[in-house]
Amino acid sequence: MRRKVVIAGGRSKARSLALSMLKQGYEVTLINLSHQDCMELAMIESLTVIEGDATKPYVLEDAGIEGFDVAIALNTKDEDNLVICELCKTLFRVKKTVSLVNDPKKQDFFLKRGVDHVICALEELAELIRQQASVEEIKRVSAPKTDALHIEEVTIPKNAWCIDKPICALSLPDDVIVACINRRHDTIIPNGSTQLKAKDRLVVLTTENEKNAIQILTEKNGYGE
Repeated sequence: MRRKVVIAGGRSKARSLALSMLKQGYEVTLINLSHQDCMELAMIESLTVIEGDATKPYVLEDAGIEGFDVAIALNTKDEDNLVICELCKTLFRVKKTVSLVNDPKKQDFFLKRGVDHVICALEELAELIRQQASVEEIKRVSAPKTDALHIEEVTIPKNAWCIDKPICALSLPDDVIVACINRRHDTIIPNGSTQLKAKDRLVVLTTENEKNAIQILTEKNGYGE
C-alpha cells in the first residue's frame, strides 16, 4: 500500500517536495490557500490539490487525510504550522507530523506539543551549506560572526551584471552567503561554480552590516565589471 502524505502551505517548497515524494511512490495531497497556486499545482499528474486554509478542521476533513502516514506543515507562520500538526495528529490520527519553524527558539516548544519532527529553516540551510561546501569554499561560506543574522530574498533582473557568472566570481563579502536558489520550479543548493540566471530568486544569509551589499546583485554594473 502506498504511503500517504499531506503537505500544507509552502508554495515553491511544497511543489518541489511534492514532486520528489511522488517520484518516490508516495500518494500526496497538497493544501494551499492561494487559488492561483492551486491552479498551477493541479497540473502535476497524480497530485491531489485542495484549496483552503489547513488550520481549519473542515478543510482537513474535506482533504480526506484520516489516518495518513505523514503531515508536513510549511506555512510562513509558525503558529499556523503548530495548529495544523496538532489537528492532524489529534483529530485525524495522522501518524507522523513535520513542521517548519522560522524561529529556532520554538523548536523545543513544538516538540513538547507533540510535533514529531521540527525543521528550522535557518539551521537546515546552514547544514546544507556545510554538506555542499568544498574545501576551497569553506572560507567563503563560513558562518557570519555575529548573532544579527538576516535571511533576505533577492530576484535577479534580466539585465543584471551577474547573469551567467559563477558565485565565486561575484566578490561578495564573507558575511554574505547565497544559501539557496529558486529557479522556476527547481530548488538549487549552490556551490562556488553555480552560475546565476535571470529571474533566479536567491535566499541569502547575511549580517546587519552587510545586508545592503546584496543589492549589488540586482544592478547593471557591480563588483564583477
